[in-house]
Amino acid sequence: MNVRRRLLVSVKRAIIPAIFAAAGFLLLKLPMMKWEPATPVFVNSATALETASAGPLPEDHLNEVHTIHLKPGQEMTTLFQEAGVVAPDFSPALHALSKAVDLRRIRSNDLFILYRSRQGKLRRLEYDRGGTQAKIVLESKGGEFQSFLEPKQIEHVLRKMEGSVSSSLYESMAAAGGDAGLIVSFADLFAWDFDFFTDTRDGDRFDMLVEEVWVDGRRVGFGHILAGRYWPVGREAPLDAYLHVWNPDESSYYTHDGRSVRKFFLKSPLNYRRISSTFTTRRFHPIFKTYRPHLGVDYAAPMGTPVVALGSGQVKMAGWKNGFGRTVQIRHNATYLTQYAHFSAIAKGIRPGVHVSQGEVIGYVGQSGHATGPHLDFRLQENGNWVNPLGLKRGESAPLPNSERPAFAATVTRWKGLLDDLQAGGTIHLDANGNLPAPATAAARLDTPPTS
Repeated sequence: MNVRRRLLVSVKRAIIPAIFAAAGFLLLKLPMMKWEPATPVFVNSATALETASAGPLPEDHLNEVHTIHLKPGQEMTTLFQEAGVVAPDFSPALHALSKAVDLRRIRSNDLFILYRSRQGKLRRLEYDRGGTQAKIVLESKGGEFQSFLEPKQIEHVLRKMEGSVSSSLYESMAAAGGDAGLIVSFADLFAWDFDFFTDTRDGDRFDMLVEEVWVDGRRVGFGHILAGRYWPVGREAPLDAYLHVWNPDESSYYTHDGRSVRKFFLKSPLNYRRISSTFTTRRFHPIFKTYRPHLGVDYAAPMGTPVVALGSGQVKMAGWKNGFGRTVQIRHNATYLTQYAHFSAIAKGIRPGVHVSQGEVIGYVGQSGHATGPHLDFRLQENGNWVNPLGLKRGESAPLPNSERPAFAATVTRWKGLLDDLQAGGTIHLDANGNLPAPATAAARLDTPPTS
């Protein structure tokens, strides 16, 4: 019995390697075949629904999908060629499209999605103008192209953003998910009370509730900031601002106790919005503020940095002024006059007698006159005497009327509750009118933060 078992094991050990060797030899003799990925073929969902009950789709009903961004200077005919559409469809498709949109207004980078048969016949074209605008669609029906508008799925989401400052407000808020427009809008809320260039410190904290607009599952931008708070280091109570809507066309921001965030004078002549829009393509050099015994404030800033009017008023002087170089003086009222000196250039249209608005660019940082480096020499005159600008009482705008205070108090309670209850990145879906679902609290509906 043991002899028979040993014989069987020996036979297996001899035969199995021989089988694998023979198989390997045969594989080497077979012709080599090159593997290539199959061309993806997509099926138009509308066509699929129409023909699902009839069994497999005919070959000429299978659609290939081509997503193309129009290039600068590219003509529509070359776009069709790029998608593999047959030439006889060019003219009829363009004629139908021209009835829905002025072809001369089609911009470079506009998105086109073309569905064509495997033989090159154009079945459907979608023209996406971006944002929330409905798509313009062409479809081939009965041998002719017909155009129509196809609405997009639009969602409004309320998101909480928060963070602490490290290096700069811009970088810290971008890390929290904000874009350039949102960051300067947040800085604008506190431009009358805080200088984000010279007073920002690492460890400052911020949070806000902001509207987001989502289209077909993708975030396309931010809407209004509904509430914002900023805690400078060492300050227990934050700067705050809450949006109050007077009517569909008018709204304003107020502090929690109903005081307008707007003041007669801005905190600084170097405006965060103006400067951020100028230096978006490179890292911005820090701005330093120095109070000097001459009762002026020097802002060391890069050459060409925009300078804005601290408040509305009439230009008293614009030109060369001895050691001050290129200088602008603005008379704001019978009490106050501001002076801005050492400009590299005075802004276009700024001349004596011209009225300027608060925040309007009046010139650009330079080193004209007696200056050893690029900087702004800013001075303030009160009742004919030069005074320390850092002690300026900026004056408040009209507070919220008493008739509006009950509604505003309810708004503040709602937004403060959400700011305190929502986690960073937390969201609430708004209804079709952009309103909170009932009950209007954080418990109403907390969603997982979507990814952009």
